Amino acid sequence: MAKFCVKCGKALPDGIEICSECNVATQENEAALFTRMTSETEVWKTAEPVKKTRVKKVRVKAPRSSRKNIAIFSAAGAVVVLVVVLVLLSQPANRVVRAIRNDDIDRAQEIFWNSASLTEGGSVPMIDKALLEAAQTICAQYANHEIDGDSAAQKLSKLGTFGSGAATLLEDTYAEFRSYSSSQQHMESAENKVKNGDYLEARKEFLLVIPADADYADAQAKAEECLVLYGKGVGADADALMAEHDYRGAISLLREGNDILYGFDTFSEVIDDKLLECYAEYEDYLVIEAENLAELKDYDAAATLIRDSIVDFGTHETQLKQKLEEYESLAFDKLLSDACERADAFYAEGAYAEAFAELEGVKEMLEVRTEEIDEAVEALEARFAEDMCAEAEAVFAGERDNLEDAIAGLDAALEIRELDDIQVCRDHLAEFLPLSLVTAEYADKEGTLFRNTGSFESLDGSTIEKGWLWGENGAEITFALDEAYDLFTCSFAVRRDDNAAASGYFEVWLDGERVYKAERLHHFQKEVRTAELEVTGCKELKIVISCDYNASTTENGYCYHGICNPIVTKNLESAAPAAE
Repeated sequence: MAKFCVKCGKALPDGIEICSECNVATQENEAALFTRMTSETEVWKTAEPVKKTRVKKVRVKAPRSSRKNIAIFSAAGAVVVLVVVLVLLSQPANRVVRAIRNDDIDRAQEIFWNSASLTEGGSVPMIDKALLEAAQTICAQYANHEIDGDSAAQKLSKLGTFGSGAATLLEDTYAEFRSYSSSQQHMESAENKVKNGDYLEARKEFLLVIPADADYADAQAKAEECLVLYGKGVGADADALMAEHDYRGAISLLREGNDILYGFDTFSEVIDDKLLECYAEYEDYLVIEAENLAELKDYDAAATLIRDSIVDFGTHETQLKQKLEEYESLAFDKLLSDACERADAFYAEGAYAEAFAELEGVKEMLEVRTEEIDEAVEALEARFAEDMCAEAEAVFAGERDNLEDAIAGLDAALEIRELDDIQVCRDHLAEFLPLSLVTAEYADKEGTLFRNTGSFESLDGSTIEKGWLWGENGAEITFALDEAYDLFTCSFAVRRDDNAAASGYFEVWLDGERVYKAERLHHFQKEVRTAELEVTGCKELKIVISCDYNASTTENGYCYHGICNPIVTKNLESAAPAAE
C-alpha cells in the first residue's frame, strides 16, 4: 500500500515511515481515498450563511451520563475534522498553491511536475488563480521597486512553466510587466539624459513613465523641472559664447531657447535675464571696437561693424543707432575727402577725366548726402572751366595763327566735360577765325564761276594756299556777312599755260555799293597783288569778276585771274579775354 507524507503529500517508498522533507510520520492511502470522496469545490467552497431565527432558550439539565457522551463525541468529531484537513492539505494541487503563495516557486514546480494528476490532467483553477495572483504581486513589487527587473522577469518566467497553458494564462500579466519594464527604462534613460544635460530629450522620457508606475508622480515633476534646467543650460551655454565675444551666437541661442520654451507654454527667467545682459555686453563691446577703428580713422569699418551688428538687437533700445549715424557721417566725410585728394592728384597730372570719375564714383556708391558730392563736382567743374579757358587764352595770345590751336584745346576740354563756360569761350574765339569764302555758303551767284580749295601757283612762281575762285567775265558771287565780320582780305594773281596776252580785274561790293576795284592784271605780269577792305557792319559782300575773255579754254590757253585765299575775319583788336 502506497504511503504519503501527511504534511507535504510526497509519495514515499515502501519501508519509509518518516518523510525526509517534513519529518512527519507517514499516512497510508486512506487520505487519498478521502480525497477522492471529497471534491475540491467542496473543500474550498465557502459555506453560505444560514438565516437565524430567534428561539427561546430553555435550560435543560442533562443527565451526567449524557454530558459524558457528548464530550466523547465532540472529541471524536474534532479528530475527524483534523484528519480531513490534513488529508486535504496533503493533496498536490493544494501543496502547489501553498508553495506559490509562500513565494517558493521552485518548490511549487517540484510538486507540480512530480504529480502525474497535475501534469497529465487539464488546467487546475486553484493553481491558475494562484499563478495570476502571484504574477500580479510580482508586477506590483516591480512597479514599487521592491524587486528589480531581472528578478521580476525570472519569477514571471518560472510562473509560466506550470503546464502548457500557464504562459497563455499569464499573457496579460506579461504585457503589464513589459509596460512596467518600459516605464522603468524610460525613467532610467531620462535620469541619464539629465546627467548629460540633454534636458528636452529627458523631459520626453519622463513623460513616457506610465501612471501605474511608482515613479509616475516623480517623473511628472522632473519633466517640468527639465524645462527649468533647459533654461539654465541655455544660459550657461550663452555665458560661454559671451566669454569668447560671440554675442551674436549667444543671442541666437537665447532666442531659440525662448522659442522652444514658448512652444511648451512657459518661459525661463534665466534666459530673459541673460538676453538683457548679453545685449548690454554686446553693445559695450561694439562701441569699444568701433572706437578703436575710429582712432585709426577707419570710420567706414566702424560704421560697417555697427551696421552689420545692430540688426541683432531687433527692437531692443540701443545707443548704437546714434553711434552708427556718427560714424557714417565721419566715414562719408573721409570718403569724400579722400576722393577729392585723388581727384586733385589726377587733375595735377592732367588726367581730368579720371579726376571727375573719382568724385562721380563716390556719388554712385552712396545714396546719402549727394548734395555735398554735387558741390564737390561743381567746384571741380568751375576749376576745370577756368583753367581750360585761361589755357586757351594763353595759347591764343592775340595771334590769329594761334586761334585754331586754342580752339582745339577747348574742343578737347568739351569732350571731357560739356560746360557752358568752356563752350562760350570756344564760340568767342571761333568768331575770330578766318572764314574762307571758297568754302563758305553763298547767298547768290550769277554767271560761270568756279571755287577751288587747292593751292594757286602764280606766274611769279609763288604758291598761295587755302583756295581760290575765278570765272567768266561778269560772273559774281554774293555772301551774307550779317555784320559779323570786320575785314576782307585776298590776293589777286594770274596764271596762264601759254604766252598769249590776257588781262582781268575784280570788284568788291558792300551792301549794294562798290567799294573796291582792283587794278587790271595782265598775263605777263608776275606780281601778286593783295587787297584788304574793312567790312565792319556789312550785311552783304559781293565779288564781281571782269576779264577780256569769256572763259578759260583750250583756245585761250587756260588763262586764270585767281582771287586767292579770299577770307573775312574779325578785327583781333576787338577780341575780349577768353574767360570773363
